[in-house]
Amino acid sequence: MPHNEKISLKINVEKLDKSALYKGEKGTYLTVTVVPTPSNEWNDYMVTQYMGRGVDDIILGNGRDLVFNDANGGNDGGNKGPAMPTSVNPDDLPF
Repeated sequence: MPHNEKISLKINVEKLDKSALYKGEKGTYLTVTVVPTPSNEWNDYMVTQYMGRGVDDIILGNGRDLVFNDANGGNDGGNKGPAMPTSVNPDDLPF
C-alpha cells in the first residue's frame, strides 16, 4: 500500500558506499531502503543503503512524516522534534 503523505529524509552522503552505485539509461543510481521505526521518539524512519541479499545495509540517515495538521485543521499532536516558530522576526536572525 503506498504512503499518502510526504516523508522528509536526511541522508549522510559521506556514508555512501560508492561501489554500490550503478549506471542506468538515464543516470547513476543508488538503492536505498526506508524502514519504519515507530518506537523511535524523534524519527519515523531509518534510511539505509541496500547492499544486497545477505549483506548488512549501511545506515545513511533518518526521516519523518511531514504531517502538520489533522483532518479537522488542528495540530495532530504527532509532530516530533523541536517546535517551529509560527513567525520569525528578521531582526532576531543571527545573520
